[in-house]
Amino acid sequence: MDRTPDADSCARLKCIADLRDDKNSVQSITALRIYKISVTHKLLFKQASMLLLDPSPHLEMARGHVINATGQVTRFHGYLMLEFQDEFDCLYGSFLCELNFINTSGELVVVKEVVTPEGEKLGDVVFECSAQNYVCNSVLLSKMAATIETHSVDVAKDHSLFSNQTRSIEAKLDSLLLRLQTLEELHNDCYKGMSKKVARLKILLWNNVEALCEAHTDGGGWIIFQRRTKGDVSFSRNWTDYTTGFGTSDADYWLGNDLIHNLTSIGYNELRVDLKKGLRTYFACYSNFSVADATLNYQLTVSGYSGTAGDALIPHNLMYFSTSDKDNDKHGTNCASYFAGGWWYSGCYQSHLNGLFGAQNTSGINWQPLLMKTSADFTEMKIRQG
Repeated sequence: MDRTPDADSCARLKCIADLRDDKNSVQSITALRIYKISVTHKLLFKQASMLLLDPSPHLEMARGHVINATGQVTRFHGYLMLEFQDEFDCLYGSFLCELNFINTSGELVVVKEVVTPEGEKLGDVVFECSAQNYVCNSVLLSKMAATIETHSVDVAKDHSLFSNQTRSIEAKLDSLLLRLQTLEELHNDCYKGMSKKVARLKILLWNNVEALCEAHTDGGGWIIFQRRTKGDVSFSRNWTDYTTGFGTSDADYWLGNDLIHNLTSIGYNELRVDLKKGLRTYFACYSNFSVADATLNYQLTVSGYSGTAGDALIPHNLMYFSTSDKDNDKHGTNCASYFAGGWWYSGCYQSHLNGLFGAQNTSGINWQPLLMKTSADFTEMKIRQG
């Protein structure tokens, strides 16, 4: 913890998790959290949390005097940094950094580290003032010094008691966190071998985005990211719509390229495509499927075909996603504009499942090895953890 003030804050706390050297034993980081420790009342107050692949940390505005929070969590690396302006927190506040990750056995592991003034280097708790970045107010500094003196006796008395009770508190906290994690997972679970009481159930993903989990087919556990059943939702959309998603789980929908990338980046790499034409059903499975992030235009990587529909996706391998307002294909024209839907076009396609619903021509919902120039009556694209 850096307790040296600048123009905006008087201290910063940065919790860093780096598990890149432990990939053989770690499946994924799930969260970073920072708690303020109340030594007097033997309590922990959550200040902020950063969940896997969330765009920004969640700040508990009613707790403490945190003025800013930044962070990022990916599969094997993450950080969460808070900036404080309260003199008590800045001078001798105690905090707890918590790391949650899933190991390769599927178990939740919780790691904690306490940050206290007593455990830091002396240089970290000394204020340094300069004319460029901080105005040294003698009255404020005197008040801070008096505050330290007033509270130091209480802190010393409570420190011994707190140390004796730390293990008990941590054990209870671990139990509560594990129970909470279990409840959250039960609420949102979609996994291979799940219960088959219903064919499809609604689940919540990041930012409370609703999706369908398909439980029956080939062991279940499929998160559906594309669905065409009724033609009640237009798929002729711009780049932003395909990035964030559109439609609802009660109708046709596209989950959103950001969420598709997030899922494939944490192990949802098995793809299944289900199609119907008339009374007949077909499928195509791919053992390796991933979508890059926005900086790479959601580039497609796909291989390992099996199924009854024929392979129409591997010809699009390494293609960038294209829409009517963002042309990334290899053709001289804008394929997405011409065929009325976003896709990983090459020049232009062997498959295009986001075309015009019911169109019996090349602008329809097409999977060429199976349908040629006709349109599918039903499609679902779904992924699960391999």
